[in-house]
Amino acid sequence: MSQRDLPIWARGTAAGLVLFAAWWLLSTDVLRNTVGESLGILCLGVISVFILRGMHLPLSVWSDGPWRARFSTVAVISVAAAFAGLIVISGPSQPPPLVARLDPGMVALVVIGAVFWGFAFGFVKQRSFLPWYVLAVVIALLPPVASLTLAGGTAGASDACIWSTGAVSQNGANEGCQAAMLPSLLFLVPVGAAAKLVTEELTFRRVLIGQPDKAGLVQVVGSSVVALAWFALLAWSDVSISESVILGALGALIAGCFYVLSGSLLVSALYSAVFSAGHWSLQLSQVGVAPGAEAMVPASSWVVTLVIGTVMAALVVKRNGLLGDW
Repeated sequence: MSQRDLPIWARGTAAGLVLFAAWWLLSTDVLRNTVGESLGILCLGVISVFILRGMHLPLSVWSDGPWRARFSTVAVISVAAAFAGLIVISGPSQPPPLVARLDPGMVALVVIGAVFWGFAFGFVKQRSFLPWYVLAVVIALLPPVASLTLAGGTAGASDACIWSTGAVSQNGANEGCQAAMLPSLLFLVPVGAAAKLVTEELTFRRVLIGQPDKAGLVQVVGSSVVALAWFALLAWSDVSISESVILGALGALIAGCFYVLSGSLLVSALYSAVFSAGHWSLQLSQVGVAPGAEAMVPASSWVVTLVIGTVMAALVVKRNGLLGDW
């Protein structure tokens, strides 16, 4: 076992602590009312950082090169400006329930995550990862796009608010939705990319999968199973999630594959953010669907996600095998 990886027993301990902490924290009304629903997400990053640093292992939030000749302050400022700009510009057009997701805990996670994104760009040249970023965004958007164009979800494609909150239903009546799809997407992607990097990615990818060049499909599947239990725990605790529990676990599987294949937590974080934001914004843009409602997942979205997951899993097996370096 490489010294840069956690042993199997430590990964199992981390998974148990994550699930127990999420259950305990979300069951504590005082903490939940103070910090908000992000309390269950916040525990992921805290536990993972303590375990990694306690065993003197690097966080590996950004990949090992290619390094810049010197630290780029311009890159840090540019990334921070991009995150802040998207959130500020699209924020006022969002419905209160969606903006309420930025509770004190989530605000802290977004700030910390955005700093890590900025420093990653400041230390490491990102040009070689650009194709992976593009591929992650395209693949993450395929399920909701298929849902919108093929199945239509709870309403047909003509019933979706794409640019504004006004829509004309199939019977010709003027109706409105909770939020427009594209503005919601622009709001949720930077929030998710920042927060997920220091929570879900750090836990389900860095801790449970380990170093990407050493991991096989077994580690990726094991991580997605823990993610499935975590999503189920959030749903049981009445914490709003942007996709169904099973679909979220499939997304975690694909994110793990992206991490192993690209070697970068930033790539998997971007995929996770766009995947989650795509399904959530699709729910918001459907006429008559409340933002916290459990919308029916269209069959097309399930099929597309499952097919993508199967292909990505096969690529991981081809590269690192089933067991990886175990």
